Amino acid sequence: MEQRLQHLVRRLAFIGYRPHEINHIVKSSTSDKAALVGQLERYEQLGLQYLNNYSQ
Repeated sequence: MEQRLQHLVRRLAFIGYRPHEINHIVKSSTSDKAALVGQLERYEQLGLQYLNNYSQ
């Protein structure tokens, strides 16, 4: 689970999220690791959709 969290944080940074944005996402999440993974995955999908839409 911890490796998945680290992977998602790296992916968000690669997509273009700023460190303070990632920290805000993590801090605003519940203490449940599974919920945090789900939230980070949703932000990853949103970031990828944004890149896909605006990089054409």
